[in-house]
Amino acid sequence: RPDWGFENWFRNEKLSGGCMLDLQAHNIDLMNWYFGMPKYVSTVAVERHDGEGYESISANHIYDNGFYVHSWCDWGFPVNYHAVRSMRVNFENGYIYNERASERNTLVAVDNDGTVTDLTDTVIMNNSTARNEIEYFANCIKTNQIPRMNKPEESKKAVRIIRAQEASAKMNGAPVEIKED
Repeated sequence: RPDWGFENWFRNEKLSGGCMLDLQAHNIDLMNWYFGMPKYVSTVAVERHDGEGYESISANHIYDNGFYVHSWCDWGFPVNYHAVRSMRVNFENGYIYNERASERNTLVAVDNDGTVTDLTDTVIMNNSTARNEIEYFANCIKTNQIPRMNKPEESKKAVRIIRAQEASAKMNGAPVEIKED
């Protein structure tokens, strides 16, 4: 859980948006990039012991044809020695698995026959995603280019999904439709 911000502002949901805007926003950004906007979300969440927002969020993002993506994030541990971000995307003939951890960064494709193809780009995987993002934006400013990734309208979509997740969590996981503006 983030205890490093000025006067602990991350932990104040009114200032930071809480766990959903701090962690879940990154999951949503990736899901939107890969799959587009979901039609519905169904979210369950555990409230923090101090009542200041959610500590753990588990969400399903439901798309057309029964396709769904699951995401989870958690602020529940005061010290997290095993911080990891992993992602698995299942396809008809195999899956792609990505894991980012302090001791291991990997991206592989696994076919149904068990063939594993290493897709890891060590330059990208060995930098933190935050560092990559900051370097990208700094380079856009330096070269006077309009960013192609993470445009404000994409952030707006992520916030719309987070608000739907919050509504679903308040209704114990009932599906909430993602409404267009």
